[in-house]
Amino acid sequence: MPATSPARAKRKVLLIGWDAADWKVIHPLMNQGKMPNLARLVERGAMGNLMTLRPVLSPMLWTSIATGKRPYKHGVLGFQEVTPDGSAVQPVSQRSRRTKALWNILNQQGLRSLVVGWWPSWPAEPIDGVMVSNHFQRAVGPLDQPWPMPPGTVHPPHLTETLAGLRFHPSELEPSQVLPFVPKALEIDQDKDRRLAAVMKVLAECTSVHNAATWLMAHEDWDLCAVYYDAIDHFSHGFMKYHPPRREHIPEADFNLYHGVVEAAYRFHDMMLGTLLDLAGPETTVGICSDHGFHPDALRPVRLPKEPAGPAAEHRELGMLAMAGPGVVQDQLIYGASLLDVTPTILSLLGLPCGADMDGKPLVQALTEPGPLERIPSWDAVSGNDARLRETEQFNPIAAKAALDQLVALGYIEPPGDDAAAAVQRTERELRYNLARSYIDGGLQRKALPLLEALYRDAPDQYRYGIQLGLCHRSLGEADALLDLVERLSAHRRAAADDAREQIARLRRDQGIADDDTQTPLDPERLSDDDKGQLEDWRTLARLNLGELDYLRGWALGAKGLHREALEVLERARQGAPRRPMLQTLIGETHLALRDWRAAEQAFDAALDIDDLSPQAHLGLAIALLHQGRTERAAELALETIWLRFHYPMAHYVLGLALVRLGEPRRAEEAWRTAVTQAPGFTRAHRLLLWLYRRLLSDPQKAAEQQAQLAMARCRRRSTAPPASAESQGADPASSHGPAVPAVAVHDGQGTDDAGSFDDQDCIVVVSGLPRSGTSMMMQMLAAGGLPILTDGRREADASNPRGYYELEAATRLRTDAAWLADAHNKGVKIVAQLLPFLPAGHSYRVILMERDLEEVLTSQHRMLARKDNGQTPTAAADLGSAFTRQLSQVRAWLAAQPHIRTLQVDHAEVIAEPRRAGARIAAFLGRDLDSDAMADAVDTGLYRERQSLGATRGSASDPAG
Repeated sequence: MPATSPARAKRKVLLIGWDAADWKVIHPLMNQGKMPNLARLVERGAMGNLMTLRPVLSPMLWTSIATGKRPYKHGVLGFQEVTPDGSAVQPVSQRSRRTKALWNILNQQGLRSLVVGWWPSWPAEPIDGVMVSNHFQRAVGPLDQPWPMPPGTVHPPHLTETLAGLRFHPSELEPSQVLPFVPKALEIDQDKDRRLAAVMKVLAECTSVHNAATWLMAHEDWDLCAVYYDAIDHFSHGFMKYHPPRREHIPEADFNLYHGVVEAAYRFHDMMLGTLLDLAGPETTVGICSDHGFHPDALRPVRLPKEPAGPAAEHRELGMLAMAGPGVVQDQLIYGASLLDVTPTILSLLGLPCGADMDGKPLVQALTEPGPLERIPSWDAVSGNDARLRETEQFNPIAAKAALDQLVALGYIEPPGDDAAAAVQRTERELRYNLARSYIDGGLQRKALPLLEALYRDAPDQYRYGIQLGLCHRSLGEADALLDLVERLSAHRRAAADDAREQIARLRRDQGIADDDTQTPLDPERLSDDDKGQLEDWRTLARLNLGELDYLRGWALGAKGLHREALEVLERARQGAPRRPMLQTLIGETHLALRDWRAAEQAFDAALDIDDLSPQAHLGLAIALLHQGRTERAAELALETIWLRFHYPMAHYVLGLALVRLGEPRRAEEAWRTAVTQAPGFTRAHRLLLWLYRRLLSDPQKAAEQQAQLAMARCRRRSTAPPASAESQGADPASSHGPAVPAVAVHDGQGTDDAGSFDDQDCIVVVSGLPRSGTSMMMQMLAAGGLPILTDGRREADASNPRGYYELEAATRLRTDAAWLADAHNKGVKIVAQLLPFLPAGHSYRVILMERDLEEVLTSQHRMLARKDNGQTPTAAADLGSAFTRQLSQVRAWLAAQPHIRTLQVDHAEVIAEPRRAGARIAAFLGRDLDSDAMADAVDTGLYRERQSLGATRGSASDPAG
């Protein structure tokens, strides 16, 4: 087991989570002296932006912060989850998390953790230390009614009563505590205006979390304290609309009442920070982070999408990070940080290695010592007491109800309604949608594509599914598919708009309003409840804004080289959305393609006028200026781009171009090296490095090495089909004046290695066949040979299979849930043959299909069922054999037609007769260095009792099948 470095074993870490905290709000307050505690922390440490993930949904993001892994790895995929029995919906719990969090890792190292309020952290895990779950702080009724602590809220249980007494009810707030947030609170009629009650509720819950955290810090021993505050996010969703300056659509009276709520929230958090720092002491390393920002300016939408998690449209992609204390460099700006880097950085501070399966990295630029350089394969594979929840934990519907109601009230989820089955279906659909978006964000567009295609096919009225599918086609460079989709989406939207107009016209006719009367409004009192609920949706649909589709259509036309046609479409979209920065950026990129540098510059300037922190617009402007010979400013803009988004290969590429022109080839080498490290298939950057070593640096050895790397990159690209990307742009390295600039900037600067129909280096090994055809025997062989096996161990060995089944319960749900396959890469998993057609096309598979004499299979199944029924032999269906034969035939035909699947049919009797030959054949098929002798030794022919011999079945209870 990895151990902490002796020099760091006594280091303490305080991790503070401020949901939605944003430097755009913080910096002005610090400059005015209104957040002195954070200002002092920043002055003695490091700070920077923290890039979020998409989708920008807090439970997914805070779990990524706590694990260093993307959502498709950790399993938390939204605000809700289906209950363990599949019959209902509940707020997301940490049961959805399928990997170790930071505190689980530390638990195995003998380190104590305090975890307070983390989202999600219910039910509390039995860690060495204290866990106070995210169900702790919510008041569920009036002050004079009981306020019980739901089971699973606190661990250890003996602290429940003490911590329950620290909770703060909204009714306990004094006017002096509320007036700093709403100075005119006493003038508000609370029977008519419930916004003041919302302020008090959030304030009380935040105080409860803080009370628990400070009490525990003062009374418990700890090595890690992780405390999460959600109040800034809640205050921002409710009151950022009133934050100065007043926008035109905000009534002046409302602005005057609530314009100070957000500022007061930040200042309140700074006060709490001061207490936390005092309790932690100077010997503690402190980190504060947010999972995303929150638009405090004109970029915040006026209207929110009418969809689940619609309020997330107000979130900004850049959160905040500040660190100080032992092990942290002073006065340091942190570049290129992601929320995935938080856990790896804390592990490094504590002298522990990161897992190779973590998507984040330690922020070594902010650390005085880099920590262990070697990674372990995975902390999930490390044995020991990790204090994770066990599968026997039961769902408590009472504990979840208040949290579910709050999420509905905040607008994050829809009311579940009376139809539980429909709610389950909606939730599962939303989880698949979020999984697809997480895949896209991780560069795995090929895995997202089948999910989005199925979602859009099954629910074409969900416009967002089609839009995300279009963005996925865009990321993959599939212009023709995107154009076809845009036409279908346009037709569907127009039909929906026509229907919405007709519904509104019907309501007007029902109220006797003439068709040509455009002045008389509808009387809401005369509308039915159903019509009232749908009227705003109909009005939104009737407006028929196709700007989003024109954006996609313009990109697709540009990808096909039809830049003037693209520009016409994009200019039309701009007329309807002149303040959309990404649209202005795409217009600028289209002008670059047309070599109209000045027009491109104007478009990028317009984009930056809307969003001055847009990395895409910064980079586009750098390219436009580089073409106009304004090299120094271009280099500055490229550096600013990298500050905003470090993992942006095209930005490093353009920086290198500018640096060469400025006579700094060594710095250009560093920039291009970073580009190819981030995007190994970026052959244009590889070629420029080769040119650099040959022409400017005269380094034959590096040139030879680079020639080999270029060949590998070309080979890699030939074996895949990446989208139009940074690679497809660029310059002629043979120019006598050095390399020129690229012609066009890509949208995200990142290629993908996810294309192609079969990836031999990253595939899932599937053992399949009919039940009792030898699949368990084959799994035993693979495990003995050294292949990692994906199994949960739930089904124990028994008389039917004394060596074990090697099964995974999740595999039985493949028909409805394939998300678990993300954990199966380069591992072996058993899946019954009838479920193989449900394998999604986003992965590559090698299938070992077990074949066995059908009468033997049926006899083995028959006896196994008899043993399960205490000796009562079940009656076999007369046509069971023919049904199995037909199903296997269909499965074989399906397998043969799949480009992403390779299949090896293995005869059960041949394995029994010649296990060594079979082991060698299987190892060769898998293309892996497996121990074929060990595989052969795993075959126990003594267990084979049910084979046919002269038409009779002999033997006893078991055989090497399963």
